[in-house]
Amino acid sequence: MANAKGAILVGPVKLLRKRRAEAVAHLPRRLHRYLEDDVRLSSWYPEADFVELIRAAAKLMPGAPEQAIEQIGALGAQVHADVYGDLIRTLTKSTVYALWSAQHDSGELRIVLEGPTIVRAELTGFDSSSDVHCLLTGGYIRGGLVANEMENVAVEKLHCVLRGDVVMISSVATLGHAGGGAPYNMGKAALEALAFTLSKEEKKHGIRVNVVAPGLVETEMGRRLAKGAMGVDDIRKLDAVMPFGRVCQPEDVANAVRFLVSERASYITGEKLNVYGGGQG
Repeated sequence: MANAKGAILVGPVKLLRKRRAEAVAHLPRRLHRYLEDDVRLSSWYPEADFVELIRAAAKLMPGAPEQAIEQIGALGAQVHADVYGDLIRTLTKSTVYALWSAQHDSGELRIVLEGPTIVRAELTGFDSSSDVHCLLTGGYIRGGLVANEMENVAVEKLHCVLRGDVVMISSVATLGHAGGGAPYNMGKAALEALAFTLSKEEKKHGIRVNVVAPGLVETEMGRRLAKGAMGVDDIRKLDAVMPFGRVCQPEDVANAVRFLVSERASYITGEKLNVYGGGQG
């Protein structure tokens, strides 16, 4: 589970405590403990709590919520200026990344400092597709620039790739819809329809939805299928008639899923990857 350091939470939690009655209305019950317990700068807190606490604090601040979240990020940079001293006052690509990454155990910040008047950044790899990270980081960089007496430097809107992935496991049975398997075929066809619909709906949220469809795999279900439908007691006896001389293994399916959730597949969504060696014959 992803976590974040308490340094950025101190400011918003103080605000929530100051306006406790309103804060309770904006926070899920499980987060009410933050209104009582101390938040320690160097302690780790769940990233999901981090996002919801900052959203709640932003609702209590003047102006648009997006501006409030950026302001919280800038205040976090000021806290770091007090804690880390000259590090944040000698702003460079490496020091901003080092300070930011020390506060998160997931995600990646790529800073591009282009010229004396512009900063570009890219944020990737968070479990959540929340825009809080993007706004907060933009504010954090701005706060670092102010601490560095560089108010005349503009920060471009961050390019945030807050990625999520859904991979549904179907079957190559939907390629042919063989007789005698209506319930199974219907179930897998419905699953694929759901996946392809979600891939269109969730694209704007940075979430990719794909399908992996194996054929016969050496699993408990595969062994039962081989015995019941083909009369084969040992599924490995089918190796000779299978593509590449072997029955598909669970690792083959896992490798397909691993690829689809990797950066190498960052531009793939709404696709079905059949894992059956191209079929028999």
